[in-house]
Amino acid sequence: MSPDLETSMLNCCYFAASGMGVGIVDRTSLRSAGAAILAIPFEPRIEVSYFAIRPSGGQRIAVLDDIVGRMGELMGQ
Repeated sequence: MSPDLETSMLNCCYFAASGMGVGIVDRTSLRSAGAAILAIPFEPRIEVSYFAIRPSGGQRIAVLDDIVGRMGELMGQ
């Protein structure tokens, strides 16, 4: 039996690129990695949710709201 490795989806892309195995990752991690890997769509499709979180009662910061909005636009593509 081969050992399992738990890591972030982004690091999983790098590990796969270096020949250390395979992984199931989200599209955002795949794009962000920019690694030389072969991506094959996984079936059945797995829905992934993302959340922007902040401390409860924390002040809203305009620049962070802009970043969250832009990330939402980019992920919608």
